[in-house]
Amino acid sequence: MTPDGKYAYVPNNGDGTVSVITTATGVVSATITVGTNPLRMAICPA
Repeated sequence: MTPDGKYAYVPNNGDGTVSVITTATGVVSATITVGTNPLRMAICPA
């Protein structure tokens, strides 16, 4: 989840991607290739 709550990031274990979802609409706005089997994500404030 972005700090402003506009986007959620969801790992897709089966295909090595992360989906970026616009929370207001529930639509996948982007797909990011990250490598083999993303299972977990961590949030780190910048």
